[in-house]
Amino acid sequence: MSQDTSKKNSAKKRPSRSKWHPAFCAAAELELRDNRNDLSFNREYNLSKEPLQIDLLVIKKPPHVKVKNEIGHLFRQHNVIEYKSPKDSLNIDDFYKTLAYAFLYKSLVQEVDGIPVSQLTLSLVRQGYPREMVKKLEAEGMQANRQYPGIYYIEGAPIPAQIIATNELDAENHRSLRVLTSDLKEADARGFLEEASNLNNKGDKDNISAVLTVSMNANYAVYEDLQRSELTMDCEPLKRLMKDEFDKAEARGKAIGEARGVEKMVVSLLKADQTVDFVAKVAKMTVEQVKAIGKKAAVL
Repeated sequence: MSQDTSKKNSAKKRPSRSKWHPAFCAAAELELRDNRNDLSFNREYNLSKEPLQIDLLVIKKPPHVKVKNEIGHLFRQHNVIEYKSPKDSLNIDDFYKTLAYAFLYKSLVQEVDGIPVSQLTLSLVRQGYPREMVKKLEAEGMQANRQYPGIYYIEGAPIPAQIIATNELDAENHRSLRVLTSDLKEADARGFLEEASNLNNKGDKDNISAVLTVSMNANYAVYEDLQRSELTMDCEPLKRLMKDEFDKAEARGKAIGEARGVEKMVVSLLKADQTVDFVAKVAKMTVEQVKAIGKKAAVL
């Protein structure tokens, strides 16, 4: 497949912004699956009756548990996460908006100081490192320090905060987040599918399907090439998704073939001096459709 065709296919199937967020939540659950029983995942957590939503709220059920995955090392008991899809920017106002969500979340519990501010954290997740936002943070006395590849702790923030640049994350430890991109590398896709083929928990399988659906729609050419390999076809969600796409393509091809066959028949009948009305009845078309085919074939 040519590079131009690959870009065309990827652009054509690129998911809308609203599709990226559920896939991110699924990827986050996959990343943190080693602590599945210790964490509560609350997607699009409503802060009020107004449309104020936290993208993902992760609550540590036993507060003392240490999360194994690097993105959870900063976590305390209540962890507010803001996710930006690949084409979205992450700016200083997003930082303060998410910080405000965290404080609003704290303030809405019934018991006074029921959620101590010491138990709040903030995570900002984006494909690329937000350099302009970091410059603004530095101008306000904060500092983004690299803690792990792709993970930067914001020193001086009102609550513990981190920036997660998914395209810089270690490939071995963060496959689920690295495939949520519109510029997927084959090695990342292959690694994710290898890992996915070994996960049998129903919740994991559902999350794999959610991540794959968005990742594949944004990078169809990459998965189309990979699905031919014996290794990746061990991944049931990929087989199912690819089969759906192939079935659709086959149906489209069949419909096109049938339409061309009918057109050929129309042209033949017109060449045999059959009337337009007669041909329309035989082909189950309108007179206007028959005339259009005849003019295109220069037989009318």
